[in-house]
Amino acid sequence: MKKVNVNPKGIKACDCVIRAIAYSFGQTWEQTYTDLCQLGLKMKRMPNEKQVYEKYLELNGWIKHKQPRTAYNLKYTVDEFIKHQIAKKAIISVAHHLTCIDDYELIDTWNCGRKCVGNYWTKN
Repeated sequence: MKKVNVNPKGIKACDCVIRAIAYSFGQTWEQTYTDLCQLGLKMKRMPNEKQVYEKYLELNGWIKHKQPRTAYNLKYTVDEFIKHQIAKKAIISVAHHLTCIDDYELIDTWNCGRKCVGNYWTKN
């Protein structure tokens, strides 16, 4: 796990959507926030709502994948997702949080490795 906070003030501001996307896109927190706000305004939704960030990911060439399951139909945790090398780079939805991995390493402000992976996105 690599502890990274791309928020320019280094604060935890309920901005996990912005942090995960900014890091994964290789762009600034400000650019991501601005883009999501503009899209949210157009959609009449808040910038960190699922409908907004999913549309933003889609518009930027990221492919949505359904929740991965083991051969025994069990859910993967983020740590297991990384261990089984399901995706080298991904944006991952977990309960009430968005995180990312890069080069099979969790990138976040805290260790959410025990959380179950929901849907995830990879770059096309």
